[in-house]
Amino acid sequence: NLRKFYKGKKYKPLDLRPKTTRARRRRLNKYEESLKTKKQQRKESLYPVRKFA
Repeated sequence: NLRKFYKGKKYKPLDLRPKTTRARRRRLNKYEESLKTKKQQRKESLYPVRKFA
């Protein structure tokens, strides 16, 4: 079965890819969107959300 063969591979034939618009296929996935740089993590830890004022 082709679906089983291509499962987990980086590239798949066009007819086995999810049917969405071209732009949505190229969008970052949830995991990639949520990644933060070391610098951003540092800034967030230095200036946490204020609990008063």
